[in-house]
Amino acid sequence: MPEWLELYIGLEGAATRIRKYEPQVVPGLLQAPAYMEAIIRIDTPHFTDGDVQAGMKIKQERQGLLIRHFPAPPALEVILSEAVLLGSIDVPGAMQQQLWHLLKANEEGKARVRVLPLAAGPHRASVSGKFTILEFPPPGGGDNGSHEPPTVYSDGLTGALYLDKPQEIELYEQVWSDIDSRSLSVEGSNAVISKVMREMSSDG
Repeated sequence: MPEWLELYIGLEGAATRIRKYEPQVVPGLLQAPAYMEAIIRIDTPHFTDGDVQAGMKIKQERQGLLIRHFPAPPALEVILSEAVLLGSIDVPGAMQQQLWHLLKANEEGKARVRVLPLAAGPHRASVSGKFTILEFPPPGGGDNGSHEPPTVYSDGLTGALYLDKPQEIELYEQVWSDIDSRSLSVEGSNAVISKVMREMSSDG
């Protein structure tokens, strides 16, 4: 695991609210096993089978924060481009399993997963690309009373970007507001996810 990812995992575990925009793939916190394995193999083709299993274990341990009892799980809000749902994985049934996993996340309250339709056209996140906004407990709200400012996180092939200056946060809040206003409701998103899942099953 690269050091910059270790730092993010620590922040992720301390956050009380996590907002994610993803234009290409389902975020790790909501990946089903077959989809997760496929994404790891695509992202790191040099990994051995043992490396892939280790990577899956790390992701699955991270997913545990959504069902932890103490402290309370973070409020996870995810906006997915419709393109994420329409993508294909070269593992039979993997996308259907993943779409079902998203529906269950909404149903069980683990997350609020919403879809940004392709018909929405260009938007402010078209330039920013994927990003995560993390918010943390106020002073006295955590185990040790520490406080972190909101942080915007974005990663790439060679590293990650952490932004916490007020003007940086405000800019990403504006981007989030734009895509939030263009995205479907949870109910509408569930309908789109279900429709795509049915079409995949009929095609298969």
